[in-house]
Amino acid sequence: MIANYIRTYQSKIFMLICALSLSGCGLMPNLIPDIQTEKIRISASPRVNQGFPVAVDIVLLNENLLVEGVKDLSGKEWFKKRDQFAIDHPKLAHIIRREVVEGENLLPVKLKYSQRTKAKGVFVFANFLADGTHRLRIDTIKEPKIVLTDNLMRLVTK
Repeated sequence: MIANYIRTYQSKIFMLICALSLSGCGLMPNLIPDIQTEKIRISASPRVNQGFPVAVDIVLLNENLLVEGVKDLSGKEWFKKRDQFAIDHPKLAHIIRREVVEGENLLPVKLKYSQRTKAKGVFVFANFLADGTHRLRIDTIKEPKIVLTDNLMRLVTK
C-alpha cells in the first residue's frame, strides 16, 4: 500500500519536472506572464491638451526587437508610424486605441491573461498638441494609473 503511494508520488514529481523542463525549451506555451500589468486606468484633468481631445494608444509588443524599436519613440513619432507598424506586425503587436477629453475617466483597460503571457513590453503613447516625449513604459507595474494634464502624461502607481 505504501509502496504504491510512493510510486504514484514519484511519477507525479517526474511528470512535473518534465513539464517544467519542456517549458524552458519552448515546447510548452508560456504559462507565466513576462509583464506585470493587469489593468490600466486613464484619466484627464479639466484643462488637458488646451481643451482638445487626446488620442492615447496602449501598445503591447510580443517581441523584444519590437520593444527595442519602440522604446525611444515620442508620442508624435508613434502616431505618425502606428498605422504602418500595425500593418507590418499584425501578430506581434496589439494596439488598444482610446481618446480622452477634459475631465474624463476612462473605463479601466483590463489585459487578458493570454495577452499578458505573450507580451514582452507595454507602452502608452499620448498625442498632445505640445511637443514632448509623451511615452510611458508600464509593463513592470500591476495597475498603473495614467493622468493626462495640460501638456504631459503622469504615471501614478498604487
